[in-house]
Amino acid sequence: MVKKKKHAQIKDYIIPEYDVQDERAVVITGKAVRYAFVFILLYIFLMLGSYKFIPDYFLDYPWHHIFTTASIPVFGLIIYLLTFKYFYAR
Repeated sequence: MVKKKKHAQIKDYIIPEYDVQDERAVVITGKAVRYAFVFILLYIFLMLGSYKFIPDYFLDYPWHHIFTTASIPVFGLIIYLLTFKYFYAR
């Protein structure tokens, strides 16, 4: 629908919005949220494990902890957006 609009803004392409009464969109959103949460949980354990197993690397780069911790919600939102777009296109 966004592609048919001549005056569509960029946020219309990026931010997925749906009608709550549309059952298909509710199911797609549920699947996308599940995939995002699973990714976040796995990513958190991977990052915490990397803090333990590579201590010499972190002594040279002290900002690594901050950047990896800040990347958790960013990657979670990206995974949500990609899975929502994927399931909505199917």
